[in-house]
Amino acid sequence: MAETQLNSALASATLEGSDLASLLQKEFKPKTDEAKSAVETAIQTLAQQALSQTKLIGNDVIKSIEAMIAAIDKKLSDQINLIMHHEDFQKLEGAWRGLHYM
Repeated sequence: MAETQLNSALASATLEGSDLASLLQKEFKPKTDEAKSAVETAIQTLAQQALSQTKLIGNDVIKSIEAMIAAIDKKLSDQINLIMHHEDFQKLEGAWRGLHYM
């Protein structure tokens, strides 16, 4: 059932791809091909994440957006914790604080 819904969503997304491309070109107005590519990649990543996490998306749009934000927040928090607790970072932080006390 979920796979059928995902396949139909992908099919409709493909059909509406030209509409999305024209909307992105109109709204973002990228000045270079590199900027255009970056915008398209970001939108594609967002769409892939939304389609891969269908359990977060429901009938209530606000709750869906809040759930997606919470998932992003958790990922960012996990990544920052890995950085903050890494031995090399803690050495650098200690050296920086030592300079402050000089």
